[in-house]
Amino acid sequence: MNERIRILTIVLVVGALVASFFTSGAAPSPQEEPIVIRFAGWIGMEESTAKQFNYMVEKFQEKHPNVKIEYEGIAWENTRQQLLMEAAAGNAPDVAQVAAPWIGQFAYSGAIEPLEERAKDFSADYVPGVVDSYTFPGADGVTHMWGLP
Repeated sequence: MNERIRILTIVLVVGALVASFFTSGAAPSPQEEPIVIRFAGWIGMEESTAKQFNYMVEKFQEKHPNVKIEYEGIAWENTRQQLLMEAAAGNAPDVAQVAAPWIGQFAYSGAIEPLEERAKDFSADYVPGVVDSYTFPGADGVTHMWGLP
């Protein structure tokens, strides 16, 4: 894998997880329904990033005890194809680690959903130019925010 893309992708995923950790509300009450989030990517499979990833998941789940992260490891070289196939079959993960250059293909194919509504409470915390790089028209011609670093 191109080293720049690998580093950029790791930064994007780590940034998203850290943002969700710090921008989430207070811990839920024990009676809240359990939530399972399927997260697919290669970050937990690579020796250089697995320890940090597992630490972030652990801390997130401590803060949100009703949320369970189910990690699905996918080798880098298979990620794009596997995620597109899962989306086409209606079985895509809730969250996925993707290389930034792939986001346009995922958006245009309908494999991902726009994020502006889901991220409205914290997207303003990002540097505008970075968010702008993930904001572009989808297949319907409407401009949406498709990713976050």
